[in-house]
Amino acid sequence: FKNVYWLPLACDPQVHRKFDVKKVYEIGFAGSLTPEHRERRRLLTLLCQQFNVHIDRKFFREMALLFSRSKIVFNHSVRNDLNMRVFEALCCGSMLLTDEARGGGLNELFRDREHLVIYRNQQELVELARYYLEHPEEREEIARKGREEALAKHTFDHRVEQMMNIVFPLGNRLNYKSTGPKDAGQDNGGRIQICVSKPKDYYERERQEIVELIPPGVARVLDVGCAAGYLGRRLKKLGVREVVGVEINPEVAKQAEQYLDQVIVGDIEQLSLPFSPRSFDCIICADILEHLRNPGRILNRLREYLSDRGVLIASLPNVRYLGVINHLVEGNWTYQDSGILDETHLRFFTRKEIIKLLRSSGYEIETVAANVSPEYEKIKGYKDNALSFGRITIRNLGLEELKDLFVFQYLIRARKRGNGQEKDGELISDRVVERKLN
Repeated sequence: FKNVYWLPLACDPQVHRKFDVKKVYEIGFAGSLTPEHRERRRLLTLLCQQFNVHIDRKFFREMALLFSRSKIVFNHSVRNDLNMRVFEALCCGSMLLTDEARGGGLNELFRDREHLVIYRNQQELVELARYYLEHPEEREEIARKGREEALAKHTFDHRVEQMMNIVFPLGNRLNYKSTGPKDAGQDNGGRIQICVSKPKDYYERERQEIVELIPPGVARVLDVGCAAGYLGRRLKKLGVREVVGVEINPEVAKQAEQYLDQVIVGDIEQLSLPFSPRSFDCIICADILEHLRNPGRILNRLREYLSDRGVLIASLPNVRYLGVINHLVEGNWTYQDSGILDETHLRFFTRKEIIKLLRSSGYEIETVAANVSPEYEKIKGYKDNALSFGRITIRNLGLEELKDLFVFQYLIRARKRGNGQEKDGELISDRVVERKLN
């Protein structure tokens, strides 16, 4: 084959962190122990008979904490693969005791007894575990060097750099270069300085998917939760005469003032808006309703400011997304900096609940679009009525129910009740427009 490249897995220093906690476990393991993992279960049983072993299914921060609290992290591959646990454990700063995963590329990336320790049979596993538990200085030196190697060469930023260097020939290569970690204990290093279609931060997004839902001829827009004003700036360039923003963060609102005609600073749930009834052709609530204590009450209030032929545009995350379900089945509900489980979300919605919310607030749904995970493309046209992922199997799924599990976010266009196009209060399923999730 031509143009085939190997891109190993990697670690994220901001997730797979080294926590300054006491090492209370002799050996730690985080991962699956299903019937498929027969050899892994056998080896862990052997270790449990002789050492203090902690076994759990953990993800993200909880997994990093488990590894940080372990003197040794155990690993055993499935079918000799170079798995994620290698990179995660090294990045967390505990010594990794792993099988060789012959043919998986482990020896091409790391050196035995320098960055990690490799066992080749069950006897060697027990002997090495005992030796390094009895020799903490040697163990911690290997852990330190392993972490430094992971941070220096094996973060996801390095993988993106590798991809860019492959995609762009040497003569036409843009300046894709990782700065490398300034300090192995800091999170400010290792970020790739590239400029692709990625927002600078949480507040600076033009939201093209929202722009596409705004009908032609709109002259005056109220953007609730306008952030830094990038969406409003885009609308102004497209011919919207006036854009007014509402933003709770004063510093971010200052940025928005340079792009929008007016920015009102404050909590939309506490503000009294200084506008006459029917002042706006379009009101936007993009990723804002899930942050409110009473979104229905706000939607009712905003309806007063919408013109008779005006539209409401809203986007909300779908908590029925299969990634969330998978974590929930494992007993996790871990809040994050952004996404469906954003730590500032107060409300959670499914597609049905979004529709109920809008209808009960006096709106009629006109259009439903969806940001759909690329994984959905792999199963489009499936004929079975069951879906399996992780340890979950869901049966008796219709096609719309199946698609819903891959939707990360729903995008809605609605009008005041009595001015829309819905009939008999029913949402027609073929109005759902798929979008690939960026």
